[in-house]
Amino acid sequence: MNKKRSSFLSIGIPSMCTIFAVLCLVILALLTLGTSRQDLQTSRLTLDQTTAYYTACRNATNEYHELTAYAQEAFTGSKDQTAFNKKMSSITVQYPDAAWNQTEQILSFTVKCTDEQSLSIEISIPYAAGQSDLTPEILTWKTITTADWNPDTRQPVYKGDTK
Repeated sequence: MNKKRSSFLSIGIPSMCTIFAVLCLVILALLTLGTSRQDLQTSRLTLDQTTAYYTACRNATNEYHELTAYAQEAFTGSKDQTAFNKKMSSITVQYPDAAWNQTEQILSFTVKCTDEQSLSIEISIPYAAGQSDLTPEILTWKTITTADWNPDTRQPVYKGDTK
């Protein structure tokens, strides 16, 4: 009746360390997977936003060239500043998103970027009597928000003791 018994500690501790190591590696792999998915989603959103911005910039550049060509035609076909301003005021017929400010000699227009953003461009086109060409100057080229901002109020915020 001499039974050989193996001790629990001699076999169990290495097995427990192996199980613990595998468990740690699985947890780290799951955390890495979650982080990489978040990074992929962020990268896709950034790519979409950047593509939309540069597409809007390309469209705005094309419209800028068309509008400055229109202004040059108005300049060469006008004998004085009053006639120039009158022709420039009629720019909204051909370009509905453009606006001409007669007093400041500024042409402004917007180009849609996304559903919530647009590009706002302002160009100074001063009437230069005695010159053969206009010299437009870009004053503003910026992204503006066109949607209403709605703050996220779903998460509870600690407001201190309410006694």
